[in-house]
Amino acid sequence: MTNGSEPVLVKGQRFLFVDALRGIAASWVVLFHAREGQHLNHLMGIIPGWVETGVFRWGKLGVPIFFVLSGFVISHSLRRDRVGGRYLVLFSLRRSIRLDPPYWAAIFLVVVYGALTASIKGESFVFPTVGSFAAHMFYLQEILAYPAISPVFWTLCLEIQFYLVLCVLIGLMQRLEGLRLPGRALVFLPAALVPLPWVYGLVTENVYPGLFFPHWHGFLLGVFAYWAWTKKMPAALFVVYALVVLVPSLQSGSGFGVACVIVSSMLLAAGRSGMIVSSLGYRWLQWLGKISYSLYLTHNIFIGAVCYVLFRVLGHSLWVELIALPVLLTACVVGASVYWWGLERPFLGLCKRVPLHRAAG
Repeated sequence: MTNGSEPVLVKGQRFLFVDALRGIAASWVVLFHAREGQHLNHLMGIIPGWVETGVFRWGKLGVPIFFVLSGFVISHSLRRDRVGGRYLVLFSLRRSIRLDPPYWAAIFLVVVYGALTASIKGESFVFPTVGSFAAHMFYLQEILAYPAISPVFWTLCLEIQFYLVLCVLIGLMQRLEGLRLPGRALVFLPAALVPLPWVYGLVTENVYPGLFFPHWHGFLLGVFAYWAWTKKMPAALFVVYALVVLVPSLQSGSGFGVACVIVSSMLLAAGRSGMIVSSLGYRWLQWLGKISYSLYLTHNIFIGAVCYVLFRVLGHSLWVELIALPVLLTACVVGASVYWWGLERPFLGLCKRVPLHRAAG
């Protein structure tokens, strides 16, 4: 499944296009939850339907964007590594150092915010059980059927599964290739078939709840887009798989599948044109991409706090909502920036100190 040579990439070169898409995805999710939380009901009643749908309601499509980007970026980070047991442990440790502390802090903040607002409103608040906390700490709450502490955490549970499964599959592929077998085809063709029962509506998401299967095609499209760009697999195979996902998604109205195909195709096109390292390099958009993880983790807290204060002081009306929207967006970005600087940035540097064994050459 190799065709030609890889594109030459400068060491340390950032994919500006990818970072920008991260920022767009996170911001879109913020708008979705501002609407979903019924904070902007008056505003939603007067704006054109296409604006409500495209700007706010479709904000949930930020999630498939994240999944596709994750597949693309993780494939890039693994491109020259030999994956074995020791590597998998070190890779998991690096991911843990990178992702866990901000996530754990967000769990704590969500609970504190919930308890505080309930106290102010004179309402009762049920603290999560020890089991729920433990399950959330290890991204197991969906599998173990604990109530979500925050509505955004479920995607992190799937991301962790994506990373680990991809590493294991690449390790298996490399061993088959060491036996002079077509490892990429033997491993990833079956892997590509796994989510299709969900894509084609043959199985519901209630089957194997909390596991990655129903959303695996989104992550895998990101992987295949990267491999098609770097000549690890023919682009025609990416196109075939994209169509296999796209057709039933269009028929069923699945925005998730359509978004995954569009974003992965954009990544392949951006890679081949060179735009992936030069396009959408606006400083404000790159900053949103940099803080996207912090923004994703914390935005519901800032949305709730801003709207509660404004509506409590000024009343809940259309005019106050018009004020609340830019204020909550600003609060989310500023708050996430502080969160990134204090809780995410230090662990970005720390995780890089965990050495990964690199394959020679």
